[in-house]
Amino acid sequence: MLSYKVAVRNRGPFLYPGAEYRFYNAELMELEGDAGLGMCEPFRGQQREYEVRFPYRGVYELGLESLSVTDMFGLFRRTIRNKQPLRLTVFPEGDAEFELTMRAEPQDIARRQDVYSEDFSTVADLRKYNPADSLRKIHWKLSAKRGELITKNFQNFEPERTLLLLDTAKINLPPKERAAFEDKMVSYAASAVDFCLRAKVPASLIYGQPGVEETTLGTPEDADGLYALLAGITFDRECSPIYELRNVPGAYNIVGFLSGLDERRCAAIKELSSLGHNLTLYVFESRLLSLGTPPQPGARGVSVPSPADLIEHKNLLKDLERQLGPLPPLGDMSKYLIEELRAVGVAVTPVTVDQPGTPATGEGGAA
Repeated sequence: MLSYKVAVRNRGPFLYPGAEYRFYNAELMELEGDAGLGMCEPFRGQQREYEVRFPYRGVYELGLESLSVTDMFGLFRRTIRNKQPLRLTVFPEGDAEFELTMRAEPQDIARRQDVYSEDFSTVADLRKYNPADSLRKIHWKLSAKRGELITKNFQNFEPERTLLLLDTAKINLPPKERAAFEDKMVSYAASAVDFCLRAKVPASLIYGQPGVEETTLGTPEDADGLYALLAGITFDRECSPIYELRNVPGAYNIVGFLSGLDERRCAAIKELSSLGHNLTLYVFESRLLSLGTPPQPGARGVSVPSPADLIEHKNLLKDLERQLGPLPPLGDMSKYLIEELRAVGVAVTPVTVDQPGTPATGEGGAA
């Protein structure tokens, strides 16, 4: 939350009954304060103070976008536009629920660290089971023969063998809902980045074309720069960067944060799995996204819903929930594809994004 003052001075001899104004990024901000500017008297000024909050990460323009005044007879209207807004960077916050899974019992901690650091395709040696070992590392057949639990030690990945993949494909939602969806995805990615920095896991973050839109994680001292990067990432790609990972040589631990799942993405993920990559995926879903399919390059006849359609669909979902109770977060197709990926050894966790309430308008009129 920050304070923002609006100061207006009427330098002319005319009286204006009131002023209408609009803020930059009005649909994405929360605004508290006076409802609007009062009467603009000749040769006098006035000011208003507002409490401004941007609930989602991002790089925003801040300030009045335009100020309009009309004479008391309604004969003419004058609009002044501000071409030099302030710039504000809102860092992402790690997802608290996701972070708790990284600070759980020894079994869960071991399982998490395995995902980020070991190559499950190569067994290095065998040893007796330790209570801190992940259950997924137990050699069950050999344990049954010996009558005691035996654990497999896997080959550690070489440096830079862990990839954090943030899916930055376009998301077809209205601005407020899209910002909430993107913020949820980035909060998970931020938690994973923080985990790798603190645990000293060598990793890279990919948010577009590998090798170009990619950064190598360093030490915890680099956290501010990485969070600034996550704040400014835009979701404007025509397709998911997951399709480009097939060209990355070698086997990696890939921890992906994907905006939805369809048959084409499922096929790409299966191909990555067949190439020896170890995949752990978080699939983010919104019931509003089920109304349309994101356009793919070269696709024809793809129906993309308008913002008005999405808002109408959202209101319909609320009515149904009041009558029938909570609706399932994922569609049948998504559930089927998730189970299909799990069957080939891909770890998939669905994440339902809660949609925000009615946005503040960020507009004001005469007092």
